[in-house]
Amino acid sequence: MAVGVTNVRHAADEEARAEVDVLNSRLEKTTQLTKKIQASLARLDATGKSVRDVAGPLNGETKKLQVLGNSAYLVKPKQQCKALRSLEANPPSPPQTSKPSSRPLSACASPPTARTTRNR
Repeated sequence: MAVGVTNVRHAADEEARAEVDVLNSRLEKTTQLTKKIQASLARLDATGKSVRDVAGPLNGETKKLQVLGNSAYLVKPKQQCKALRSLEANPPSPPQTSKPSSRPLSACASPPTARTTRNR
């Protein structure tokens, strides 16, 4: 009987070793996957940082261009009126023909007056 008990223990030990080997193998695979994921995250973070570094200034430039565009839109009619007044005051000589303006001078605001500064 001692031989039978020994064989049973030996079989149980072999089964336990096999389970431990399987668990160690799974742990090794998990460790390798964890390293690959960490490397991917590091690359992704570096890529995201470079995208942020590029996109940040672009976003700032876009905002500046929008402000500049809005300012230019507001300034343009004033410049057109100034040009119309200049043409009215100094018409071109007869051989030169100028294209008539689609905007009458009456649409322009009165000439600018001297600004007064406020005491602050």
